[in-house]
Amino acid sequence: MNHPPAPLPPWAIAAILAAAVVASVATTLITLRLEHARQARREEEAAAGPQPSEPALSTPPASWAEQAEILSSHPARDRA
Repeated sequence: MNHPPAPLPPWAIAAILAAAVVASVATTLITLRLEHARQARREEEAAAGPQPSEPALSTPPASWAEQAEILSSHPARDRA
């Protein structure tokens, strides 16, 4: 004989909702704190002085044909 599941008592529903609200608020506060810490770090780095210029790009191979030849001679599984 199958009986339908008993409904949850109101206190259990309230406890589940309260736990969900607490978890949501905690997550929001943690996220805001992390963002504040990141922003403070960015401001400290900006106040520390000028940033070095962008690094120079590496020199391309002697010819792009050589690079294509190397890539075509090595299957993808050999490249990592």
